[in-house]
Amino acid sequence: MISIVWRGAGILVPILFFASGFIMSYWYDDVTLGNTAYLKWTLLWPGILLTLIGLFVLPISKDPETGKTKYVGNHDLFWIPMIVWGVLFLGISINFFATSTTEVEDVEYEETYEESNLEDDNSTASYPMNEKGIAEDERSIRIYNPTDEAITIYIYAPGDGDNALSGEVPPKDNIFIALKAGDHVVQFDNTKKEFSVTASTTRENYDTDDVWVVLADNMDFLLVDVNAACKDGITKSVLKETDWSEKVHNRYNGTEAIFMDVKQTEGVYFDIRKPYYNLPLTHAPNEQVYSIIPIGSDVEATDEFIEEFLISICWKTEGVTIH
Repeated sequence: MISIVWRGAGILVPILFFASGFIMSYWYDDVTLGNTAYLKWTLLWPGILLTLIGLFVLPISKDPETGKTKYVGNHDLFWIPMIVWGVLFLGISINFFATSTTEVEDVEYEETYEESNLEDDNSTASYPMNEKGIAEDERSIRIYNPTDEAITIYIYAPGDGDNALSGEVPPKDNIFIALKAGDHVVQFDNTKKEFSVTASTTRENYDTDDVWVVLADNMDFLLVDVNAACKDGITKSVLKETDWSEKVHNRYNGTEAIFMDVKQTEGVYFDIRKPYYNLPLTHAPNEQVYSIIPIGSDVEATDEFIEEFLISICWKTEGVTIH
């Protein structure tokens, strides 16, 4: 049995700590000591109160012999003065606040992506996917595989299948290639998708005009405003308070090539998260975060559908928040 040893107002230390933890549990699903996002707020409030009580509330007296001031009576927990507990709580809380801005608290896919494995010396597919890296007469193409198995693809100009580029698209992922302006064919599983592209007009600004080719005939894309979900410590219940059907910026028909032209408004820049890529924990005041959500062509973009998708990418394991 654990005994608590205190004198005077020292009992306030555990009372305020556990009261703060109980109140903060309304905003966090994970209330363990390993969740620094929860712990930093839990320690902050009792730290402030204990420090203020120690400085201004507890009666003090002046020693006539030494001239030093001291508390009237002893106020400690486990022989540690109450004000020391307050300063300790504040110090740990401030440290968590300072480090939480640099630590990767959400488990995200790496933003320096694997290079494309399309086999051709003339292909610009070796550019990292998070850089435009395209020439004046090229366009960024992203080829998306919505299935649970890798798909082998062939890319060539119409009538020039002998000189096709070949590659493999991982399941539920995409690969990047820069193609020259003109007509192109993507062939996979005895299916062909033909499309024509012009040169990119966004090489030197922050707009995007990527072209997406979906390796399926029954899959669309939703472009959804997810700023409301990009909050440190958000819970599933809070996420569900948003009507996500009203956050759909656009729906793209995946039967044909998708021309995802997104222009920035003045003073606002955006971050487009690819399918199944985790969301950031926070966003800047002038930042717009979008998520590309695959959806069956015959499925309605309801609040419930989008909500379940966002939950699936933010919480991989029940009870463990990795958002």
